[in-house]
Amino acid sequence: MDIGIPFSSLMLTIAFVGFHYSGAALILYIGFPPFYRSVGSMWFYYSGPHFDVYKKKVVSSSVGYLMLAGGILAFALLSGFHFLLILCLPICLYVGLRIRRHLLQETEGPHLWLVTPLTVKWPMFPFDVWTIGAGLLTLLALGSPWGE
Repeated sequence: MDIGIPFSSLMLTIAFVGFHYSGAALILYIGFPPFYRSVGSMWFYYSGPHFDVYKKKVVSSSVGYLMLAGGILAFALLSGFHFLLILCLPICLYVGLRIRRHLLQETEGPHLWLVTPLTVKWPMFPFDVWTIGAGLLTLLALGSPWGE
């Protein structure tokens, strides 16, 4: 079945969207932008005892998973095995959803300036808008990666 898009370009686009989704989740988890209360400092390595050891473990393991996905991406692009790019998306989604779960458990909800009927019913609404928006902005920034 031909959809008019080269397979390697489609897989690369999916991998980039996954990386930006998980990267936006990680940035939000460490405190920027400040959507949630008591998340921690953006400069977590320099905050000393103010940043919890548990949060450092979450961030470290998340970065480890992203490095694994980056290694798969580099290997797939350098070796020509573009079908391996499909492995990046589940890893990146796992990182993003894992951070979402930790953020929901660790915070007291959105800041008061974000309290709306949507955030009262769905406290992770700002997180979802931020992370999914970052992934979709990747598509806009790439334009049409398959050359049309």
